[in-house]
Amino acid sequence: MTQPETNEDILYSADALGRGASGARADDLKTMKTAVIDWITPEGGVLIPPLQRNVKTGRGFYHETTGSFLCPTDYDWSDPSLVMTGLHWPRFLYQGLKVNPENAWDGLFRSKIMLLAYKHIFISPSAASGESRATRAGNAQIHGMTHVTPASIAYVATLLRFSLSHWNIFNRNDKNADSERFYAGILDFLEDPQEQTEVDELMKWWNSTIFPVQYECGELSLPSTSALAALRAQRRSGRGQALRTSNIQNGSTGAN
Repeated sequence: MTQPETNEDILYSADALGRGASGARADDLKTMKTAVIDWITPEGGVLIPPLQRNVKTGRGFYHETTGSFLCPTDYDWSDPSLVMTGLHWPRFLYQGLKVNPENAWDGLFRSKIMLLAYKHIFISPSAASGESRATRAGNAQIHGMTHVTPASIAYVATLLRFSLSHWNIFNRNDKNADSERFYAGILDFLEDPQEQTEVDELMKWWNSTIFPVQYECGELSLPSTSALAALRAQRRSGRGQALRTSNIQNGSTGAN
C-alpha cells in the first residue's frame, strides 16, 4: 500500500504550488530551469538549435526537443493549432516518451527525466548529475523524507512541465500554464482507489530507486527471536495489561 502523506509532501507539493514566487518552489524552479537543458541534450551531442540555460525563450513547442517532451500523448506536437491545458498529460511522463495503446500504465511516471528531476529536487542537484552517490541528502535529509509519495511525484511533474515550456511566470492562476489543474489531475489519479494496485507497484519502483536503503530495510521482516521483537512484544503486552486494568477500574467506578 502507498504510505500516508507527511509534512515533506505539504512543504514540497500543494503548499509549495501556492506560495507565490518565493520559498522552496521558487528555488526548485530556478535550478531546474538550467538543469533541464542538460537532461534533454543528447549524450555527447548538442541541442539544435541551442537553448540558453537561464532563458526560457524558444522552449516549449517552439523547439523540436522540448516540444517532443511536452507533447500530449494523443497529439502531434508539430501541429501549430495545438493548445495544451492542464488536462493534457505530456509524453515525458512515460518511459522512453512512448505510450503503449494496449496498456496506458506501461511506463507511466517512470521516465528517465522524471527520475532526474526527482533526484534534483528531493535529493540534490549533484545526485541528478551523477556526481554524488549519497542515497539521502539535501531536502530529503533535512525533512526526514524516507519514501516517495504521490504528492511528490505530482509536484516534480508539474515543475518539470513548466521548466520545459516557454512560460516565464509560474502562478496557480495562470490559465496558460494551467499548472494547478495539471498537478491536481495527477494527484487525484494516483490517489484513486481503483488504481491502487498499479500505484502500489509504482511506489515500490520509485522507492527502490530513490531511497534504496530505506526500501530494502522496509522489505526485511523482523526476526521473531530478535531483541527488538522481544521489546515490542513486551510493550504490546504491557499496554494490553494496562488497558485491561483501566477497563476493570472504569467498570468498578461505573457500578458504584
